[in-house]
Amino acid sequence: MIEVKNLTKSFDGRVVIENISTNFKKGLVNMIIGKSGSGKTV
Repeated sequence: MIEVKNLTKSFDGRVVIENISTNFKKGLVNMIIGKSGSGKTV
């Protein structure tokens, strides 16, 4: 399992993820969804 706590990420001063906490369990598929242009692709 991978655990993430209080993750914030920004690109060029634009916050795209703010204060996210979650865990990723082995064998499960996880995804980030959002509207076009919201910063999902790095």
